[in-house]
Amino acid sequence: MSVGQDDVPSPNPSRKREGDWRCTMPPGDVLSTAMSREKSLFDQSDPAAEAAADARADADVKAGRLISHDAVKRWIASWGTDKPLPRPEIGD
Repeated sequence: MSVGQDDVPSPNPSRKREGDWRCTMPPGDVLSTAMSREKSLFDQSDPAAEAAADARADADVKAGRLISHDAVKRWIASWGTDKPLPRPEIGD
């Protein structure tokens, strides 16, 4: 016969058992607690920095300073093979 955790009385019924997975919070509180967290570095926005990065990217595209998606795929697919390809360069 197998005895589960629920079959064994707690020595102190007013305390939750260690390892008890049951949640005592109402569902709405669980969701709001799970959804609220401190903002990380990646949650912060700097519109001026984003605009400057976009301008640099646009200038690179207009000047043709790009590496094609296919070139990057070929390079990555060669990793772990006997003859890995060199890193693609601008214009590949």
